[in-house]
Amino acid sequence: MSASISVLNEMASEFGMDKDRLLKDALKTYIQNAISELEQLENKLKSMYHCPSPTGLMAKIANGEMPEHPGWDDFLTWKNIESK
Repeated sequence: MSASISVLNEMASEFGMDKDRLLKDALKTYIQNAISELEQLENKLKSMYHCPSPTGLMAKIANGEMPEHPGWDDFLTWKNIESK
């Protein structure tokens, strides 16, 4: 039995839960937290650059309103957030 399955079984027993339910709930919570973190980062970028989208940030970089650094890095981060 692998270590992770052993830990899952121990935790399920400790919490008095079915191991499948524990795993499902844990994955759901993990995904919800990951989505929340991405949304927070996107909101931070919107606020920081006063843009509703990465396209708006790119336009500001292109016309010189924003410096390429860190604007370009943030643009790529924002595009990655949108793709998830």
